[in-house]
Amino acid sequence: MGKIGGVYSFNSMLSNMIFVSLVVISLVIFLISQGTLRLAMLEIATAIISLKLLYIVHNQSKENHF
Repeated sequence: MGKIGGVYSFNSMLSNMIFVSLVVISLVIFLISQGTLRLAMLEIATAIISLKLLYIVHNQSKENHF
């Protein structure tokens, strides 16, 4: 979370890049795999996106507090 009206910090950008890369990696594995691994990668990608949404809601509530 950056200052009010400012840019986001390095840690925030790093966490965004980690979330995006994990989702992309799991979706690529989903596309090239077969069977149970394919279903597992789709569920992992969905779980990662859900965690990202929870993180966004948490940060937004911290910003609204101030």
